[in-house]
Amino acid sequence: MGLVTYLLMYLALLVFGYRTWRECTDEKMAAIALSSIAVTLGLMTMSLTDNIFGLMQNQLYFWTLAGLTVAISRLSTLAGCQSASAENHNVALARTSLSSGRKSLPA
Repeated sequence: MGLVTYLLMYLALLVFGYRTWRECTDEKMAAIALSSIAVTLGLMTMSLTDNIFGLMQNQLYFWTLAGLTVAISRLSTLAGCQSASAENHNVALARTSLSSGRKSLPA
């Protein structure tokens, strides 16, 4: 049961990091998500021969990077929703100004 949970945790972190990396439009933010994938793979490999999770420094860096990846994912999702709603708002304004015969102002 413990091994299955351990592997599922790593798999979830890898999948989440990959999705965040693919969806992110900012290169710096995408680099953080990609480094999260690299660190997770590195920890998985190193854990085969040594108990590296016992070191406080490794835990601190690993979970900080995992938390940053989650924050980046939420920020990029929020920014995507805001830009989509702004585009919908601009389209709605353009339609109402066209239907009333007035020229719309550039956004």
